[in-house]
Parts: sequence; structure tokens; C-alpha cells
Amino acid sequence: MAEEYRLVPVDEVPGSAALSRRGIYARVLEEFVSSKMNAAKVEMGDRKPRTIQVSLLTAVRKGGLKEKVHVAMRGQDIYLVRLPKK
Repeated sequence: MAEEYRLVPVDEVPGSAALSRRGIYARVLEEFVSSKMNAAKVEMGDRKPRTIQVSLLTAVRKGGLKEKVHVAMRGQDIYLVRLPKK
């Protein structure tokens, strides 16, 4: 016996909260790399420091920035550090 289903037309697919969160870390890195700062403390509201650190590390890896940016956690603070050019 065939199962019943239906397709419901929509104008567009809603954005994913996970995608927008991932995007913010890429934007943070992009802003840091394009700035003249050598180091910066990252503040992101009520997000847990470990979550920020892991997400930034992932964004560094996915963005191919391992040679340009170091993510450091000192206590409960997260820092971005510009790496010297090789």
C-alpha cells in the first residue's frame, strides 16, 4: 500500500540558525584579517567562551587561514592573533 504524502509550495527556504552562526565566525575572521590589528579580544555576548573558541578554530581551518590567524583562549577570554608572514 502506498503511503500518502503531499508537496507544499513555498516562495523560499527559511534560513538556518546554524548557518547564520557559522557565518558570524567567518565574518569575525574576515574583519580581523582585513584590519591592521595584530591581536584582538573577541566578545560575543552570552556565548560560552569554549563555543567561541571551537567555532573560530573551525572557521580558521575551513577558511584556509591557519597560516594567518591563531585563536587563543586565556581563562575565559578568546583572542585572535595575527601570525607573522613566512
